Amino acid sequence: MSESKFTKDYIKRARNSAVFLGYPGDEVFREALDEIVRLNVRIEELEAVSRWIPVSEWIPESVRVLVHMSNHYSVIATYFGQWQNDSGQVISNVTHWRPLPDVPVENPQEGE
Repeated sequence: MSESKFTKDYIKRARNSAVFLGYPGDEVFREALDEIVRLNVRIEELEAVSRWIPVSEWIPESVRVLVHMSNHYSVIATYFGQWQNDSGQVISNVTHWRPLPDVPVENPQEGE
């Protein structure tokens, strides 16, 4: 995650300082801090889902994923004891992988 000055300690100190704003400013300030915490958690969740995973850490078996190779190319591949692209070609220089994104959900009203 990109570093933020809004660390847990910073937010705790800011929340304690909010009393000096007086009502209703202190309440609004605390709500804003709570929202910052919520958004930071969501950023961490999204970054965890979209991060490139080193093959030394874990290799998913029999699942199509996006792989990145040492030659700086990325392709969709599956691991069946060895990496293979969708054409069945063996790929030997995979360094990282990440899950494929979900397919878009179509809104039936959009086509009307």
